[in-house]
Order: sequence, then C-alpha cells, then structure tokens
Amino acid sequence: MGRCVEVTLVRWLQVGEREVADQDLAVHIDTYWHDMPTLSSVPTKPLDGKIWLRRMPIDELLEDPSASLPLAGRVDFDRMGYLQLNLYPSRLFVPTLVQTAQIEVRQEGGMLEVLDGEQVVADYSHWNAGWGPVRPTQLSGACGAALVSRGTAYREVPASEGQAVRSFYLWQVRILQRDSTLEAFDEVLKGGVFFV
Repeated sequence: MGRCVEVTLVRWLQVGEREVADQDLAVHIDTYWHDMPTLSSVPTKPLDGKIWLRRMPIDELLEDPSASLPLAGRVDFDRMGYLQLNLYPSRLFVPTLVQTAQIEVRQEGGMLEVLDGEQVVADYSHWNAGWGPVRPTQLSGACGAALVSRGTAYREVPASEGQAVRSFYLWQVRILQRDSTLEAFDEVLKGGVFFV
C-alpha cells in the first residue's frame, strides 16, 4: 500500500446573487462542506431494511455568501443500518431533495435506492477499495461510494424570476504516497470547481 488516491465529486447549484467570485468558490465552500448539517433520519425498527430521512429546509442547506446548494448530503448517526462504519459520515450520501417532505432509503440487492414517494430518484452503491489491517487516517474510509441520480428532478429548486441558476461540481483529490511501509505518507491535496 504505497500509493492511495481518494476522489470526491459532488454536484452543487448556485442560485441568484453571490458575494464569492468563481475563482474563490472551492476554497470558500470547503469549510462549509466539512461542517454542513447532516440529513436527519426518522427512527425505525432495528432490523428494518429501510430508513426515512426528514426534509431539510433550503435555508439550512444554502451557503449564503456563495448562494450555493449541495445536491447531496450526509446522513446523521441515528440510524446506522447495515453499512460499514467507515462510510459514516463522510461517504454515505443521499440527495438533498429540498421540495420533498420525506425521503425513503431502502436496500435493494447490493445497493441502496432513494425514493421520493414511489419513484426511485437515485441509487447508492459502495464497494471495498482496499483490504488490510490498517488504513491511512487521512482517508475518509477504505470504501468507494457513488450516488447516481435517475433523472434531473433533484435539480429543480425554486428560484425567483430573473435569478440565474448554475450547476457546478466541487471536486477534491487526495494522494497519499510512501516508498516504504515503515514511512509516513506524504499527502497531496487538490480541489476545485468546474461549471457545467
């Protein structure tokens, strides 16, 4: 395990007037991203194959100075489910459906499905990215994870007349490298945004 690479890519919306310039957006959002509120789960039976998530008001998700809204968020610790502990809270993402009263997340085969009413709006998959007795503490987990939407309804947010709505991806790549298992890892961390 001489080289490890961790990639994170999350889609955001930017609505209306903003105080943060495009070139400063990645650095500005980084602090918010690490401290953003988690989506709260509703208690269910311990062995239930599904969980319910409460809707989070848009003003709690909106990062004001940049007028940006993440389209995926992390789940709280109240209902852990069957997933490995190292997915929580950094790698278990669900859509931030701001116009939905309640979101259902259920196990379907080897993945999770996210439902709005009876319609599946996203699939969440995870996989083992590396086995071993230890893992570098800098990584957010020894697992890969992907939240893939079905359709574009999750991107529809209420905007006032005349407000521009833009989409961008916030990305981060962490590279850990060492020459020997007895050495500490050297870390390179890069991030940014690109508009779509």
